Amino acid sequence: MTFVRTMLAVAGLVGFATAANAEIFLAGPGLGLDLPDDDANGVTSSIDASGVGTVESVSIAVSIDHTWVGDLIWTVTSPSGTTVTLMDRPGNPEQGDFGDSSDMSSGLALIFDDRFIAEAESAGSDCDSSPSDTMGDGCVRAFIPESALSGFNGESGDGTWTLFLSDNAGGDLGVLNGWALVINNRGMAPQQVFKD
Repeated sequence: MTFVRTMLAVAGLVGFATAANAEIFLAGPGLGLDLPDDDANGVTSSIDASGVGTVESVSIAVSIDHTWVGDLIWTVTSPSGTTVTLMDRPGNPEQGDFGDSSDMSSGLALIFDDRFIAEAESAGSDCDSSPSDTMGDGCVRAFIPESALSGFNGESGDGTWTLFLSDNAGGDLGVLNGWALVINNRGMAPQQVFKD
């Protein structure tokens, strides 16, 4: 239930909860999908959306436990086959070094929307104390994705949406707890950047 409340709060944050033409789709809570360590094949989770029509904007929230955000690559693929990269090993310039070491908690979802301010590459870098903070405790957790979610605009939102996560370095483990897809065709702007 906490995950559902969190996702509805996410929808409200980005201005969609009261939009007449917005749909919220959830996968989870409790997906319990283990991310294989240091395996580019990763895991996928799908959401089947219906009754959406043409996409004007999309927001994504992901609930995950993992002990090193800089290991992860996250993408979303639309029913039309368009793939958008949400994060690609943040804090890891050109994948030549270890990425940001911040932890993630499934109770503190990361949110992606084109209209936020913080770039996904900066995930974890702004934490108020040690680099091993759990993201959300004094950290920004609302991000502009690596590639624009507007790549989905104009497509049909009906069909299967797929989230892909891969862990690309050894030594840290994680579990995908759930994710949310908010599809809007009114183009409402977010109200604020989400930071504790």
